[in-house]
Amino acid sequence: MQIHSSQEQLHILLEKTEADFLARVFRTLDMEYRIPPAEMDSKIERVWYSDEGHQSAGSSVEDREEWRRMLHEFRGENTKKIKSWLSTLQQAKNSIAWNFPLADAETLLAVVNDYRLALASKCDVAETEMEHDLDLIQDPVKRTALMEIHFLAWMMELILAEIG
Repeated sequence: MQIHSSQEQLHILLEKTEADFLARVFRTLDMEYRIPPAEMDSKIERVWYSDEGHQSAGSSVEDREEWRRMLHEFRGENTKKIKSWLSTLQQAKNSIAWNFPLADAETLLAVVNDYRLALASKCDVAETEMEHDLDLIQDPVKRTALMEIHFLAWMMELILAEIG
């Protein structure tokens, strides 16, 4: 993966396997973003829609529900960009030059981080395990989740360094 920007565009050069992986990430998010918070996997709901801060601040139940509804709508708006990105990535034959407006980088970072949070939560990856040597993780599901989380973190770091 190579990332650079020019003329208000972000350019990401991906190998086919990287493009396929990101396409899978985007398909997953497209489905998850459509599920209302009350109906989704409780682990994902907890990391995406936690209202602990609102509770401790004394917000009313109605205000917390309104906040969750608005946050769900906000995530739902990202599906338009996700579908566009997915369409581009699915065209990869060997490698692909994925170009999009630099202004969309913030959305890309947000949705990629949503996937990382959801995956860590679903696979019960503790924060203390994030820095473990992957060879020491015995559970193959957790090890795979950590590899995906680390790959996406690396991608996010490259993007942030480029748009810095």
